[in-house]
Amino acid sequence: MLTPQLVVTLISPETGRPRPTTLDVLPEPVTATEAGLMVGSPVPEDKRVHHGNWTAWPNTRWSFTHMDELRASARVAAGGPAGDLLPDANASSGQEDADDEAGLVDLDGLTVDDGGGSSWTLDEMLHHTCTNGFLVLHRGQVVAERYFNGMDRSTRHIMFSMTKTVTGVLAMAAVESGAMAMDDLLTVHVPELANTAYAP
Repeated sequence: MLTPQLVVTLISPETGRPRPTTLDVLPEPVTATEAGLMVGSPVPEDKRVHHGNWTAWPNTRWSFTHMDELRASARVAAGGPAGDLLPDANASSGQEDADDEAGLVDLDGLTVDDGGGSSWTLDEMLHHTCTNGFLVLHRGQVVAERYFNGMDRSTRHIMFSMTKTVTGVLAMAAVESGAMAMDDLLTVHVPELANTAYAP
């Protein structure tokens, strides 16, 4: 039986390159600003995030919200209903949300198991897992929303495998509403993918 290990990509002091490193505990959480990343002119070499080290800790605290400065990217505007902002619970009740980070619903009493026999408050969990953004939807409305590490509602963030989760949730919502069937082929809904690796 395999024993799980905590592996974090860190910068090797010998080579200056990222390398997987086994740790006993998570590194101490820091923001990009606290780590001094990409600050100054010129930026000190050990604080510079670039193509060769953007996936290493703590550089990810800066790189995940600055991918357009590291890799070719394009801003694609959403149009129509897909581009509308999600409604929040305060808006539907006529109240205004003055502080996005405070959230719309009080979640301070929520605790989560830390996996080591103790529990964290929601804020402690978000801090220790270096969360940049946290959003809770309930019945189509935003009921809690918090941002950290310099993020806000408009900050772009790398998605990685979250893309699959979001796509799956949206596909199931489309199935439930009758807009698509479980056995539909992808090309029925996105015919542009017919001659690609995504085609059946």
